[in-house]
Parts: sequence; structure tokens; C-alpha cells
Amino acid sequence: MCFGLVEIYSIALSQNNPDLLQFKKQLLFAGGGIIVMFLLIFVDYYSLRSFSIYLYVIGALLLAGVLVSENVQGNNRLVRIHGPDRAAG
Repeated sequence: MCFGLVEIYSIALSQNNPDLLQFKKQLLFAGGGIIVMFLLIFVDYYSLRSFSIYLYVIGALLLAGVLVSENVQGNNRLVRIHGPDRAAG
């Protein structure tokens, strides 16, 4: 994870106009992931047994959703997020 953050940071600095937005977003999500990881340490995973069939079905539906998803610029998109289209213009 640290290697990836260093790479994103160095790529951002190597450009003419250094924009650290991608680095900041990556750092935010990496920090959030570490916090969630440490919070999950305290969850008794045996209690998840009662939800296992639901979690399995949700995971299978998400995997199957890729087959019927929309192809945008070579990437499959299950959910269309509205916002500025980078391909336009």
C-alpha cells in the first residue's frame, strides 16, 4: 500500500502542474480501509454464520451483474454514476 501511494505521489509531482487530488483520494481511502480493518478485528466472525447465505447471494448477484453491465471505455460498469463525462469534448 505504501509503495502504491509513493508511486501516485511521484507521478503527480512529475507533471508540469502538480495536482495531488488523486494522491489525496487514495490516501483517504487507504486510511479508511485501515480503520475498517482494525474495527473488524473486534467482530466475532462466528456471528456472521447466520448471514452467510445472504452474503453469498449478494456476492453472486454482484458477480453476475458484470455480465449484464454497461461497457464504458473498455470498463464494465454495473452502476452508472452521474457526473461529468470525461470522454465528452
